[in-house]
Amino acid sequence: MNLTGTFLVNRAALGYMLNANGGSIVNVTSTAALIAAGPTAAYDASKSGAHGITRYLADEYADHGVRVNSVAPGWTGDTKMLRSSQRIVRPEDDQWSISMTQKHIDRMVNIPLKRPAASSEIAAAIVFLASDEASFITGTQLVVDGGSTIN
Repeated sequence: MNLTGTFLVNRAALGYMLNANGGSIVNVTSTAALIAAGPTAAYDASKSGAHGITRYLADEYADHGVRVNSVAPGWTGDTKMLRSSQRIVRPEDDQWSISMTQKHIDRMVNIPLKRPAASSEIAAAIVFLASDEASFITGTQLVVDGGSTIN
């Protein structure tokens, strides 16, 4: 659904943007598109594909005034996705539902900024790329991960 959803939303948005002679699309990928994130090959591949769509559309529609970028969030602490994968990290808390692999735990513990992102930090990156402040940025993937992919 990650790849299909990205394709369908981008296709729909492009119709409006072409009629308006420009616009900005910001897709959400994941740092899983950049690193082997564990036993999640389909997820990783779908997020890599979403960035591929981003790059293709950025090139294809730049001359129509449409910019297309993506944001690749890392661990985000205040989302259901992270909460559902922290049972090993916080086993005393019954609200957490599934366990993480040791590789996931090691990655989370080794974030250079020593914390997961807040969803508002991911949103700020998206707002920036959609804004006129980013008018010369297209086809890029902004990694918002506290430095976790530099290791």
